[in-house]
Amino acid sequence: MVTAYDILFGLTPQDAVDGSPVGTADLLPPPVAPWGEAAWGWIGDAGPGIEPRTWPRSPSTGLPMRHAVTLRLPAEYQRRGPELPGVAYFLGEGQFAVEHDASDPEDPFVVDLRAAREHPQALVLSDIIGQSFALLWLTEEELAAGPTAAPPDTRRPGEHVATDEGQNAWDPPLGTRRGEDITVTRWAYLVPRVDDPNAGLAPGREEDGWVSPWDEDWTGLPEEERPWADDHLGGTSEAMVDSLEGDLTPHYLELSTPTWGVDYGNRETHLVDLETGAFGIA
Repeated sequence: MVTAYDILFGLTPQDAVDGSPVGTADLLPPPVAPWGEAAWGWIGDAGPGIEPRTWPRSPSTGLPMRHAVTLRLPAEYQRRGPELPGVAYFLGEGQFAVEHDASDPEDPFVVDLRAAREHPQALVLSDIIGQSFALLWLTEEELAAGPTAAPPDTRRPGEHVATDEGQNAWDPPLGTRRGEDITVTRWAYLVPRVDDPNAGLAPGREEDGWVSPWDEDWTGLPEEERPWADDHLGGTSEAMVDSLEGDLTPHYLELSTPTWGVDYGNRETHLVDLETGAFGIA
């Protein structure tokens, strides 16, 4: 049986559950917690403890992607085996990205970019309008290192400045969201979902028993009172999953863009399937 999990973020466990329908007693303690109290990961600009030259780069601009979330996965979601127990998700260039100029061998940015290497467990993702993202599968060592700063900015003043509406690790701080300082690392906590009819089912497969969240009577509650978080592993997706390409399985990660203060359009939801690599924004 596959369990679905809400992902909550906060500076403390209590902060994470404030305003949510769950309490601190519902938080699931991770098997290993080297960072925050009972935390499964974190959100913010600091990424996992990977080798700096393998920090994911946007394909066209060459700029380092902006870290969004690092998460240790429950065993049933570790689809590449226990030797890769977690993932990190990164935001990259936008649809108007321009190819970087690598013609100057003395340019420190070019030197830095040529030294870069793709992370051995990187999955480079692209949506239907050409925006770029990345999912990295992480080893225990990379997870245990905790929040780690992005590689330092190697650009000369005024050069290689992105104008594509995308995100990169050298962008200025994002500022605040709902009064919170969203540049500060916040911890991720997991809460098993209770009574989710779609736990263990692939989104959108009504022939397998999946229940559409667009059915007004499916929980007996109005949308604003449904007892689940926007960020989650498995279970019910409230995204328009039938608009996504690729095969989705019960083992997927869903992240809401307002979580990290970045929104490419209309409060999108990002879905990454941890089994097939199917990806989309809905």
